[in-house]
Amino acid sequence: MNSTQPLNNPTDTLPAEVTLVNGMADSAFIKKLREAFLSPATSLSLWNNEFADPTASNRTDLIAADIAGAFRSVFLRNENSALKPAPEPGAANSATKLMEELLLDAAKEWPDDLTKFPVPAPYKVAAFRRYEIACAVSVMMHAFNKGGPGGDPANFPPTRPA
Repeated sequence: MNSTQPLNNPTDTLPAEVTLVNGMADSAFIKKLREAFLSPATSLSLWNNEFADPTASNRTDLIAADIAGAFRSVFLRNENSALKPAPEPGAANSATKLMEELLLDAAKEWPDDLTKFPVPAPYKVAAFRRYEIACAVSVMMHAFNKGGPGGDPANFPPTRPA
């Protein structure tokens, strides 16, 4: 997609240095999220039988709580960056564990290091970091739709209606 693709308001356009991938600004952090959550290896292990019994009646509740835990980790890392809270520890093959590993390794400098994780002009740092958190939820839902109940829908993410 090119840098002039309309956003929510047809008069708004992306800054020249921002490109879109699957409808999201392609920031360094979002790239790392995609690598962590959407790789073929992750698709086979995330929320597999080691995470929870596939016949358990509360399996979707466990996955929902797991996504919430991963969200809390990335949200609190940004909102309390001065304290640098540790991410929530996660169970094996969980989104919370993937987020924990991401925030302790590949993205340990996020959200503060603007060299490794730049914010495109004219966005404000706080607003763009919150945007990246929203994208993290989208990436996790993509992973859920890809490997979760119902399998991989052919047209995920859905395209924007004309």
